[in-house]
Amino acid sequence: MTEQRLKVMLLGGDGGRSGVPRHIHQLANALSDRAEVVIASDADTGGYGFARENGRTHLEIPGLASSLQPARIRAAAAQLDRAVAAVQPDILWAHARLTLPLARIVARKRPDLRLSCTYHGVPFGPGHRRAAATFFRRLERHFLGVTPQHHLIFLTEEDHAAFAPDMLSQHSSHIVPNCSDLGGFAPTAPADGPRHLVMTTRYARQKNLSAAARIFAQLPQDFRLTIAGMHTDGPGLHKRFRRILSAPEMARVNFVGPVNDVRPLLAQADGYLMTSLYEGLSIGMLEAFEYGLPIFSTPVGGTALLSRHHPEMHIIDALHPKRTARQIVRVTDRFRANRADLGGKIHAKWRERFSSPVWKTAILKVYDEICA
Repeated sequence: MTEQRLKVMLLGGDGGRSGVPRHIHQLANALSDRAEVVIASDADTGGYGFARENGRTHLEIPGLASSLQPARIRAAAAQLDRAVAAVQPDILWAHARLTLPLARIVARKRPDLRLSCTYHGVPFGPGHRRAAATFFRRLERHFLGVTPQHHLIFLTEEDHAAFAPDMLSQHSSHIVPNCSDLGGFAPTAPADGPRHLVMTTRYARQKNLSAAARIFAQLPQDFRLTIAGMHTDGPGLHKRFRRILSAPEMARVNFVGPVNDVRPLLAQADGYLMTSLYEGLSIGMLEAFEYGLPIFSTPVGGTALLSRHHPEMHIIDALHPKRTARQIVRVTDRFRANRADLGGKIHAKWRERFSSPVWKTAILKVYDEICA
């Protein structure tokens, strides 16, 4: 265990609500007894309200959100360099796609600065736009080659395996899956009335929400869909769904936007739907796991890992909505008939592998290695 209280600077990216700031929040809490934590992100637009809790410092650095514009990247690197010079952290820990190379640029100038990078998914994997994937693959190969030894944290074995061995050979790799920490789960009795699917997401290309609309169009009329998250209550998503769904079908979709507490939505749901093109290890999926729900997801990052632990993890094919709808009907019928028992068993599997205490033990072990 590390005795010295070091200063750790955690780098996020976009300031909106997503898995990265939620992970950083968990990490900041885990380190609270070990380190002085400073958090940096692009301008806060709802994701970093926690960053000044417990006396922590939050720095807003324009340009940390992902970009392919060289001038914007250079400006962000210069601003980050100035921030690091002012804060003088002992450890720089990057989390968002663009902050990984930016942190390496800054760290190369400071041989005494310990560097750690967490990959929230493969930045060049399937589902990314081709130009972005090519750009970030080249960027990763370059900076992994020229940056001195540092620590790399992957969320899954599959993410680690996506990198060629020669890219990682001079660095220290760790695999620490995400966790969820909602609390308050209680198995519930079988429900009467409509069947209910929930998505905790945001309106973005990555989330492929048109696929969710096409699947929903094939489900029986007793299904309801709730979509929560950034911009899910805006006109863009409504317009996209209206292109696919009839007026009666639209009436069965609830576009709720950002919510501060997803627990009531999950507690009333019969299943969790995710149609993303790419992910890391979705905290939203882990929260559904925690709340004892069947999960229906496209085969993106993290689903292979969850399939090894979640007894009701179902991989769907977004290109075949009729087949997916039949799959959802079969599983939700079975789940509703024995909800309390199945929900309790799912939750127990989550607690064994993805609960906050399990994750905290693993991530603090990595932290001690970074400090060694």
